Parts: sequence; C-alpha cells; structure tokens
Amino acid sequence: MKAELREMLGKAVRDEWVIWAQEQTNPKPSHLVPWSELDEANKEVDRRIGEAVARHLAALVGVPMLRILLSEDDVRSLLERL
Repeated sequence: MKAELREMLGKAVRDEWVIWAQEQTNPKPSHLVPWSELDEANKEVDRRIGEAVARHLAALVGVPMLRILLSEDDVRSLLERL
C-alpha cells in the first residue's frame, strides 16, 4: 500500500482514538496525544490498524467500490493481504 494512503489511514485511526479518549471521564494523557506528536512506533500501530480496517472494508464492499476510492496498486495491495 502506498505510504500516503497508509499515513492517511493511520491519522484517521488516531483522530478517532483521540475523540473517543476525550469522551472518557479520566483519559490517560497518552490517549490524548495527536498524530503530529506521536512517536514513530505508535504511528505505525495506527497505520496497521487503518490498513486492517481497509482490508475488511474491501471484503465487505467489494473490489469495484474500492477502485472508485483507491488506485489500482492500492486495491491490489489490499487484496493480496485478504
């Protein structure tokens, strides 16, 4: 999967995580750290979660819908991992 897409997916995962953490009564400070301040290891975790969600989406909506949203290389990369 292209680095730009992995980055976008990882950032989306982190953004949603921070929103969830802000809704908690007493969130851990580390749960509130935005993407731009994360270390590389935590960014990679979020990228992998984003990729996994994209693979599951591919399985649910099918390849034709993905081809509208993603490049052919990205679709191929996701399908290889299913």
